[in-house]
Amino acid sequence: MNLPENVDNCVCISSGNPHSLCLGNNGFKERGKQVKLTIKNHETVKAIVLDGCLLPEQTSKCDGLFLFFQGNKIRLLLIELKSLHNIEDACKQFIAVRNNQTYKDLYRHIKNNNKNIQLIEKCFIITTGSIDRDAEAKLEKSIGLKLKLSRQIN
Repeated sequence: MNLPENVDNCVCISSGNPHSLCLGNNGFKERGKQVKLTIKNHETVKAIVLDGCLLPEQTSKCDGLFLFFQGNKIRLLLIELKSLHNIEDACKQFIAVRNNQTYKDLYRHIKNNNKNIQLIEKCFIITTGSIDRDAEAKLEKSIGLKLKLSRQIN
C-alpha cells in the first residue's frame, strides 16, 4: 500500500534508524510494555509511530498505529502502552487521535485508495494490570469504538 510521505517516514522498519518506540517492523515497546503482531500467510502489517513522529509533540495522542492487512479488510489498530491507573487518559488519547487532522487524512487516504476493502478501527491498551468488563464497556462508550485491554504478562 502506498502511504503519504509523512506517514511512510514513521513506519517502523527492522533496519536503518527506527524510532525508539519500534519493536522491529511489527511492534511497539515503551517503559517495559510491548506489543508485537504475528502475521500469517497473506497478511501484512505496518507499524506506524504516532507519538513523536507522525503527530506533533504538543498534541495528545496514543503511541502507535498498526495497519493490518487481512484479506479484504484493513484494520486500523490504535495502540497505547499504559499503566493501569492511566487507562482513562489512554481513552482521551484515542479520541484526540481520531479528531486529529493528520489521522483523518490518513484514514481518508486509505479509504479512497481501497474502495473494495472493509476498513475497521479498534483501540488497544496494553497494560500490566486488569480491568473488569463493566469498566471496559464504559470506556468503550466514552470513545465510541471497540476497546480491548490486553494484559501483558512479563
